[in-house]
Order: sequence, then C-alpha cells, then structure tokens
Amino acid sequence: VGKTSDFAPNVGSTILYGESQLAVFNNVLHGEWYCTQNMCPHKQAFVLSQGILGDADGVAKVACPLHKKQFGLADGQQLDGDLSLITFQVKIEGDEVLVELPSEVEVNAILGTSGLRVTSSCMDITGTDLEKDILNGVKQVPQDVTSAATKGV
Repeated sequence: VGKTSDFAPNVGSTILYGESQLAVFNNVLHGEWYCTQNMCPHKQAFVLSQGILGDADGVAKVACPLHKKQFGLADGQQLDGDLSLITFQVKIEGDEVLVELPSEVEVNAILGTSGLRVTSSCMDITGTDLEKDILNGVKQVPQDVTSAATKGV
C-alpha cells in the first residue's frame, strides 16, 4: 500500500482500496502496524484514521475522534462496548507496507462507499412545462385572482 516513509508515526493514514476506505496505523509506541476499516461503526463516519492512538492495559487502541469510542487495533473489538471493526494483517518487507486483503469485490461488498451515497428517485422534468416554470421563476398570478384578493373577496 506504500512505503514505510509514507506513513507518519503514531497516527493513522487513509488508503483507498477499490471503493473502500481503510485506515493504516504506524504505531511506533508498540512497534506495530495495523489496518482497519476507516468507518467508525458507531455513526458510520469515515474518521478512524484521524483517531487518537493510545494504549489500554497493554492493548493498542484507536479512539474515534467524534465520540471517543475505543477499538483495539489488533482485533477491532470495542473496548467500551459491543461494536467492532474489520481488521487486516499488515506486513513490512524492507520499506514496503503490505496489507493482506481479500479481493476488492469482497471488501467493497462490506465496506464500499458506493452503497452509502445519497441518491434520489426524483422524476426527470427535463423539457416539461414544470421545468420551464422553474427556470422562468414563479408563475404570475392571474389578474382575476389578484383583483379578487384586493377587493376582500
């Protein structure tokens, strides 16, 4: 996924694998490298790579920067709850950071962001009178309605 020099010590970095965001952590304090999903399972925000690295009783952890949910980096288990992260093995060969990943199709099926995009099922109004009305501003109120309103009818 990159060179060791591409990853700052004791912080996370986001990588894109297919349509999936993953977080790679160079945890110098533990002398270990970790890779997890980047999406926090608490609120489905893609922020774990910006989380705070630390240690809880000898367990390397990341705390989500939004709500401070804490996850073990080795197994992905939430330290203070029932949530969990998907984790991937990291191997360093020379100065190369390698992550053992399933196929893109498999990872995208679980972590891909395309399923999280907001889409609309609105009808297409191109070329219709409604489109013309919208583009030309609000329709003018017919004169007979205006005069009835001013007469108090």
